[in-house]
Amino acid sequence: MTPSLQDIIAATNAGCFLREFSFSRTQFAPPGSTEVELADDIVSFDESLLLFQLKERTGPTNDSEREDHWFVNKVKGNAIRQIKHTLSYLDTHPIRLRNDRGHEVALPHGLKDIRTVKLIVYRSGDALSSSIRTLKGHVSSSVGFIHFFEADDYIGVLRTLVTLPEVVDYLHYRERLCLRFPNQTNILHETCIVGHYLFGDEDAEPTYEHRLYLERLDSDVSRFEIFAILHRFKEKAYAGYTQVPGGVESTPTDYYLLLREFVRLNRTDLAAFKERFMWAWEHCGGEVLPPSRFASGTTGCGFVFVPLPLEAGHLAANALPNLTIGAKYDLKVDRCVGVVFRRDGEYRLLDWMLREHPWAPDAELDAFLEKSYPFGPKRLKAVPRYTFK
Repeated sequence: MTPSLQDIIAATNAGCFLREFSFSRTQFAPPGSTEVELADDIVSFDESLLLFQLKERTGPTNDSEREDHWFVNKVKGNAIRQIKHTLSYLDTHPIRLRNDRGHEVALPHGLKDIRTVKLIVYRSGDALSSSIRTLKGHVSSSVGFIHFFEADDYIGVLRTLVTLPEVVDYLHYRERLCLRFPNQTNILHETCIVGHYLFGDEDAEPTYEHRLYLERLDSDVSRFEIFAILHRFKEKAYAGYTQVPGGVESTPTDYYLLLREFVRLNRTDLAAFKERFMWAWEHCGGEVLPPSRFASGTTGCGFVFVPLPLEAGHLAANALPNLTIGAKYDLKVDRCVGVVFRRDGEYRLLDWMLREHPWAPDAELDAFLEKSYPFGPKRLKAVPRYTFK
């Protein structure tokens, strides 16, 4: 049985944006009213809100005129009205929903400071006219630009750009490009728009040749892909201390603070993260090695990775806060994530911490670091975000 578009987009969004930030069940009851449904799927992360309305053609025909009429009626008609209703609800009601992790969290109330992206993703019949299939969106006088995506094109974007910051950045880029060059973008395939984004010159008129940047993209995601870590983070973290000061984890969603720091990273920072994570994974339980750390140039968060030798595993509870605080200070950042790797027989146990407070000079820490500096050399080199074959 072919999965529905709703199931496909729910699984795709949860896979890319994580279940903690994805909402595929969106029913809520406004005060004094019956239950209503918001957008078909929602992604809420930091100050970004992605609203999805989904339309799937049932009983497609070989008649292009009938298929075009379906698009005008369902996509340009019903779906746009539903997007407007969703925005109105969010702007006027405090709304709490259960995310795809099963946790109840609050959606943004009032959208003034939220970067809202409106998307209509559809799956049509084959006879839909090419001139309609390549339409990139609609400009509403009341809610602004609304993206149109054929389902396979949307999934292709996520497979290419992979990380949440890049996907969100691309959607804003796509909106600006479509508003500036509507005639050109509305006749080009999505691969040309993605290629234009990779090309990186927003002032350049989009052309068919921009697809070559996508075709030549070095698409080896193994250097920075950490989905295996993120999707099972809660289950695999042996102990988590998410916010200091503030104590140990006290609610089921406290660990989201740690997850956010990983999800905010672009592929360059993720490559640095994965390299050091795998280094610590391989060396924990072995010889004594100085911790490795780096600071993200895009998010400003520091990270420190501590592989403990086998005989020092019992010291994790002290090593984690001390080295996280020390790395934060040494990197001169306001936020720092620490992770200690230790062995328990054939198993590796990981302990995590997020330390967050404004950086300030500290004479005591200066003296400690000068006397017994615990860290290895900084080895983060500048590399381009995208490379091409």
